[in-house]
Formats: sequence, structure tokens, C-alpha cells
Amino acid sequence: MIEKVKAALLESPENYYHFLTSLANQVEPKLSIELGTNQGESAFALHVGHQDGFVMSFDIVDYIHSVYRANNIGFFNKDSVEASKFIGDGSVDILFVDALHDGKSPLAEFYAWRKKLAEDCVVLFDDVGSNESMSEFWDSFNPHGFIKVPNSLHITEGFGIIVRE
Repeated sequence: MIEKVKAALLESPENYYHFLTSLANQVEPKLSIELGTNQGESAFALHVGHQDGFVMSFDIVDYIHSVYRANNIGFFNKDSVEASKFIGDGSVDILFVDALHDGKSPLAEFYAWRKKLAEDCVVLFDDVGSNESMSEFWDSFNPHGFIKVPNSLHITEGFGIIVRE
């Protein structure tokens, strides 16, 4: 998986929407999960990269812009941790964590979704340097069995990537 991530980073080293599209193209995920929908642009980028897969995006607020809707994207108004209970173990190929940026929520979300991750998966965290809490989270985050992938995406706010060892 790390080679696919690196290839996607080479194709789009600075823009994370382009990276998401390139990553989905490389990985060909059956299921991608986004936590924190906002307008739906990230979910749509994952869809564009692999239209044979399905993207599920969860948020407690509905801000979705109509241009980001597609047949293989499901937008759900549901808490990101609670949503994990409805997904089968080992089924998530790409997990994109972009909900609350408080340092505690990304950690809770990762552990809620960990059993849902496929063996050959990639987990993405947006804005890992956006504030002190997020920086502390990312600096201390070293989950067993995963490695961090260095990158220059979203350089001012930070972008975290982990894959299984």
C-alpha cells in the first residue's frame, strides 16, 4: 500500500483533492469512508478516482453541495463514531478523518473504525497541524501496526497519512 500512496503523492504532491482522486485511482477501493463531509468535495474526489467503488460520508450537519452528489456516494447525517457500528469489519479500504479538529475526536474516530479497516488500507487525517491540539494528537499518534507516510500535502494545515506495516 505504501507504494500506491507514494505514487499518488508524486502525481499530486500539494493539492489534497487531487491526491484523493489519484489515491482512489491507485488503490481502487471497494469502500471509502469520509468522516466530516462539509460540502462533499473530498467524497467526490474519491468518487472521481474510482467510480466502481462506493464512498460513504458521515457528518452531523448537512452542508452538501449538489454538484458533489453521485450515484456511488452516500451522504449520511450521523455521528462519525456511531456510524462505525453499521459497517462490516475489514471492509474499509480508505478512511479519511476530517471531522472535529480538537485532537481528541480523530483519536476516538480512528479507534472506533480500526476494526473496520481492510488489511491493505490507508488512513488519512486532515489538518493535523491546524492547531495545538491537532499537532499534539499527530505528534503522539503511533498506532501499533501502522506507519506514518511523510508528505507535503496541505502544507499550512498539515495532512496525516498512515498505512499498515
